[in-house]
Amino acid sequence: MMQILQEVTDWSCDYKPSNHTYLIDSNKVYAYAVDGGKQIVKLNQPLVIDKRYRKFIKTTHSGLAKLMSNVVPSNVRIFNVKSKNKVYTVEVTDNTTYRDWEIRFVIFYIVFIQRKLGDRSNKVSIWL
Repeated sequence: MMQILQEVTDWSCDYKPSNHTYLIDSNKVYAYAVDGGKQIVKLNQPLVIDKRYRKFIKTTHSGLAKLMSNVVPSNVRIFNVKSKNKVYTVEVTDNTTYRDWEIRFVIFYIVFIQRKLGDRSNKVSIWL
């Protein structure tokens, strides 16, 4: 679950690292606001963060909240499926693993139903 956490760790040492505000999904950081300010650093790849010996509080941050919708959670797989002359973008959300042929079967069934109902959208979301 995606969260915005502000670090409030009391660093009792000579060097005081900055306490940033992070956009975190479980233990992966996708972006952070420098010192909780307006400057946002968006990471190209999620960075694993170790929360041991650190303190965090839930908070809100308008800049990081905008990014929350653009970040794909770790339990979502996105891929394209071609069906004749149309390409469908498929999001599969699950916490378990399914064989690829099972997912393809479900996708093609949904595409079949969409065609029957006349739905012209190219996006299919599946929660398994």
